[in-house]
Amino acid sequence: MIKVHKVEKKYWWAISYSLLSGLVSMAIVTIFRPWGQYEGTDDYLVLNGIYLDSQEEIETWSDFADGAPTSDLEDTYNRLQTAAIVFLVFNIISMLLYIATHVMLNLDNCGKFSKTLLTVIFYWLGFVFYLIGYIVFVTEANVTFGEADEGVFDAEGELQKASAGTSAIIGLIIILLSGIGVTLHTYIWWRVNAAMKLLNASS
Repeated sequence: MIKVHKVEKKYWWAISYSLLSGLVSMAIVTIFRPWGQYEGTDDYLVLNGIYLDSQEEIETWSDFADGAPTSDLEDTYNRLQTAAIVFLVFNIISMLLYIATHVMLNLDNCGKFSKTLLTVIFYWLGFVFYLIGYIVFVTEANVTFGEADEGVFDAEGELQKASAGTSAIIGLIIILLSGIGVTLHTYIWWRVNAAMKLLNASS
């Protein structure tokens, strides 16, 4: 049995797909939880718009664009809608890549799959897709990990700076954990691959 640092390969794979399961679960949460909070109001930023506490409903970016008094504001809200779509699509792609990696590692542990280089490729792609989607939306939606501005919009109707909400924080945790996870997985794969070559050469 191939070991890396005195631990069998199957246990390393188990660590990887356990982390992948956690990442997928957290990524699902980021779709539905608030992304930002503003000072002086109970309204908050969600992926597809602003939850207005006074109306107890979400005003979507499309709604804001339709009611925008100027073309510049309409463009701003359309960009926010595009950023939200980019995040949603990239998040789904990332989750599918993580699930595929999870399945391949399980199959390898069962002796029914051997092309584990694909798990490294898929893991990295999942990490990159989520990272890009996260950066696009957080940047466009003006989410900060510092203090928020007063109110949701300024006098010109521009979206104000929001302090990071649940989804923004969980998203950052996903990036950190997946970055550590994919680096560790790549290293373990490299060590396992090297050990297999030595084993094959000696047999």
